[in-house]
Amino acid sequence: MRSSAKADFENQPEAAELEVRWNDPAENKGWEQKIDSAREVAERSEHYVYERFLQRYVAEEVYLRGVLAVEELREHFQPYLNDAGLPECGRLELDQSISIPEYYKDVEWHLEPEGWDRYDLYGPMFAFVSMSHIFVHGGYAAVGPGDDIVAQRKSVIASLPETVQTAHADASSTESLAVMR
Repeated sequence: MRSSAKADFENQPEAAELEVRWNDPAENKGWEQKIDSAREVAERSEHYVYERFLQRYVAEEVYLRGVLAVEELREHFQPYLNDAGLPECGRLELDQSISIPEYYKDVEWHLEPEGWDRYDLYGPMFAFVSMSHIFVHGGYAAVGPGDDIVAQRKSVIASLPETVQTAHADASSTESLAVMR
């Protein structure tokens, strides 16, 4: 269905101009307008509209059914949530002087109330619902049909430099950390 939607898009008269504008570094501003223009063209395709409907339906089902299933097993996951003895793998401290962008505030990612960031059972939800019943099949969100999301993510990690720089909480020194592979 995605390939049909893509072909439908490419057959529209505006598609070539949109592609040029999208890839032009001088056109780095006006993202909302570029996205709206592309969406307007894409939504002419029945394939695109149907594919977006299916994406939305699956996302809602993940929440409506998946969260309920994981919540039924909360008592089994709770010991892991309570375990203070887990090794500290690292720390990320955000610069408090940088405000969260407006586009990120109050967004319920994946249609989840308060997004995944605040759901304490996100780990089990992803591992035992999203990953094992949805993402392994591909064809959902950024994962193409038949693609392997784990291989996709490992490929992204493999493309990172061997080391990354990180500032310690006391901001007095930095050290290189090996990227886990």
